[in-house]
Order: sequence, then structure tokens, then C-alpha cells
Amino acid sequence: ERGLIQVYTGDGKGKTTAAIGQGIRAYGNGLKVYMLQFLKGGKTGELSTIDELGENFKIFRFEKPKDFTWNLTKEELEDLKLEIKEGYNFILEVIKENKCDLLIIDDLGAERKSEYMQEMVFNIIDSRYRSGLPFIITTNLTADEIKKPQEIGYSRIYDRILERCFPVKVDGVSRRRQNLKDNYND
Repeated sequence: ERGLIQVYTGDGKGKTTAAIGQGIRAYGNGLKVYMLQFLKGGKTGELSTIDELGENFKIFRFEKPKDFTWNLTKEELEDLKLEIKEGYNFILEVIKENKCDLLIIDDLGAERKSEYMQEMVFNIIDSRYRSGLPFIITTNLTADEIKKPQEIGYSRIYDRILERCFPVKVDGVSRRRQNLKDNYND
């Protein structure tokens, strides 16, 4: 039987936590779980807890801690692109060598839009899709953006996701937007 794909969507809070919860469930059933996070630099309680679980549940981050992307210099943005490419290459290796039973990709769609990154994302989704193994994706994209992409290149990515997808919309107030509102109140 083909592995199910869960996609947690929405501009809110709780997608990463929900994905981690599913990862812990898989871990508890003896599966090896890898989670890859993009554009997440802060220390979280989940990280230290999962570190204690050992080799069968690992979270990988590839970016060095930075400011918000809109505050970065050109040079810092170029460094960030290289770090993200390194992360995507790592995912492809994980998939190719079947290093984990459950793969969680946190913040898909956060990568900068370019033909190169689009091809990289396609290769990752397509490789995992062909392996038949389950994976979980979190994204700020809406279900409609996944179902009806604006660009043809993304339709081949999203078609593979939708075929075996169980979408879960996570509603709530975005912590980042609430912080902005609290800190910059007029």
C-alpha cells in the first residue's frame, strides 16, 4: 500500500507542532523519523525534547540563525540560498538511501522561487512519492493554492501531493503577526 501524505496548511499556528505529534506517534511505533526544517532558526522546546529521543527521531536544520529574510543583505541572502540548497540535497540523499520511515518537511514553499528551487522541490516530492513511503508537509500555502497553482511548474509537484494527500487546515492567529501587532501598535 502506498504511503499517505499529510499536508498541514494555513497561515496560523500549530502546523509544526501537529507534524511533530505525528512524528512522535510514528517513533513510538518503532519507525525512524526525520524532520527537515527550513527558515526556522530559533530554539524551541520541541528541539530539546526530540534531541533526547536519540537517533530514531532527528530534526535537521540547515540555515544558520539569521534575521528575517526582508532584513538580510544581498550577501546574506546568497548564503541563505546555499544553505537551503544543502538542505534539499540532504533530503534527496535521505530519500534515495531510504534512511527514514517517515519524512517530515517543515515549511515547504518557504524557499525562494526560482526554476532551480522548483526543480529541487519537484525532485524531492517525486522521489518520496515514487518510494511509496509516507511523508508529512507543513506549508503556509492554502489548500486552494495547492489545488490550483498559479504556475504550471508547481502543478506537477502538487499533483503528486494531492493524489495521496490528507490535507489538514490549521487555523489560528499567526504568532508572528500577533508579535508584530503587539510590538508595533500605532
